[in-house]
Amino acid sequence: MSTQGWLLFLITIFVVFMGFAIKRSKIVFLIQLIWLILLVGGNTGSLDYDINALLYFGGINGWDWDQLTLLGWLYAILTGSANDWNFGFIEYNFIMSALSIGLIGYVIKKNTYNYNVVMSLLYFYPVIEMVIQKRFLPGMAVMLYATQFLGKCDLKSSIKYLACLVIAVGLHSSLIFYILFFFLSRFSDRHTKLLKKLIIILFLVELIGGQLVPMIAGELFAADKIELYFSTYAEKSSWLKFICWAVLHLYFVGLVCYIYRKSDKTELGFLTYKLNLYSLIIIPLYTIDPVFMRFYRIVLIYDYMYLSGYMTWKFSNNSSKNIIATIGLLLGTFIYFYVWYCAGIGNMTFEKMAQPVFENNILADIL
Repeated sequence: MSTQGWLLFLITIFVVFMGFAIKRSKIVFLIQLIWLILLVGGNTGSLDYDINALLYFGGINGWDWDQLTLLGWLYAILTGSANDWNFGFIEYNFIMSALSIGLIGYVIKKNTYNYNVVMSLLYFYPVIEMVIQKRFLPGMAVMLYATQFLGKCDLKSSIKYLACLVIAVGLHSSLIFYILFFFLSRFSDRHTKLLKKLIIILFLVELIGGQLVPMIAGELFAADKIELYFSTYAEKSSWLKFICWAVLHLYFVGLVCYIYRKSDKTELGFLTYKLNLYSLIIIPLYTIDPVFMRFYRIVLIYDYMYLSGYMTWKFSNNSSKNIIATIGLLLGTFIYFYVWYCAGIGNMTFEKMAQPVFENNILADIL
């Protein structure tokens, strides 16, 4: 790694540890938020950077405004408008990243007690993904905001969620997946057993259904995307990868369920518990490729928000629940970081995924 890259990496480590040391501080939170915007929005070269740039410039000249559809409509409008305002890709990416991270920060600050801890955890995972998946990030931020409405079953909350879903799908078509979470959330507490049975059925259908998922996806997405995700990526898949990601996923589901059952019931706790139940339908997709972990990312951030509320550094004379939540949350996050970025089980290595993020940044260019 270059000298400038190491400097950005060390500053990031300092910001992370600052959030762990001072769990609640508006000043520290603001520093973490600004640094995250600079790290993500200031990126000038990373995995898929050239592809995203080509999509940006290609979209400017190639969109057929008379044939805009629900899938990707907003991305077309934004890129076209940005070109009209003479924005380059770097400027466009910085603005979109700043708005997205600002929205993510708002949700975290609004719903979390130890909000600095959550920000620190984001730096472990999924900050690198936030840099790489530039089109997915804004849509993910919108859905992270929308997900809080799943905790309520009134008409107003439903309308808000669906409106956000339309916006998110307009930014990245794959986010149509979260319509499933909406349908699952319609089951009331009295029908919890029925909900669990439905989730198991969906799980088995996806796992055993073979070509069913690609067939459904083929009705919604372009043929080249179907080929990439369900053929090219699937050829590189293995049972080892599936087991690895399934176990990590179930680890967090189990941890959340344990803490939820041992704690006083809160609105955030109930929502996080339900989201983890819904997320079980994602696991069969890992048989195709770990790339589908992106759908669990929103749930994982809610796990961060919920579990961080029990985090403590004083293990003596503290409840076993808080100790388990603290150790379990940190251990799970560190394992995610290691497996995804270091062990290469996610098809990539630290050098390919993380290193370019620190080496290619407007700050590195200034330094």
